[in-house]
Amino acid sequence: MDTVKQKIYELTETELKAANEKFPLFASSHEAYGVIFEEFDETRDELESLEYSIDQFWSDVKENSSEDVKNDRLTRIYEKSIDLAVEAIQTAAMARKGILSSYQKGEPAHEEIEKNPESNIKTEETREIETKL
Repeated sequence: MDTVKQKIYELTETELKAANEKFPLFASSHEAYGVIFEEFDETRDELESLEYSIDQFWSDVKENSSEDVKNDRLTRIYEKSIDLAVEAIQTAAMARKGILSSYQKGEPAHEEIEKNPESNIKTEETREIETKL
């Protein structure tokens, strides 16, 4: 598995653990949808912000703006890319929480874990949830 992808799975599990410390597993698929959509919407907002920053950089390139201006734009692109990654990881963590929530209830969504072994990275907390079932 790609090293970066492995790290993202690990970060997703870290985010899931933090979320589970604050909030219980989802009570329903409706709740899971609402939380996942909220995270997705925030991800989309960050993507739009990144796209705007890239467009601004391209304008600066075409206009032969100063290196300082272009470097400021590149810094913004870097920061917005990180913000986008964070939101995407939060979205992934909530999807994983949805899987675990349905798994706890014996619903079919838990089959996703077996279908996608790459995403089957488990924290101690995830193992605890599964052993209680």
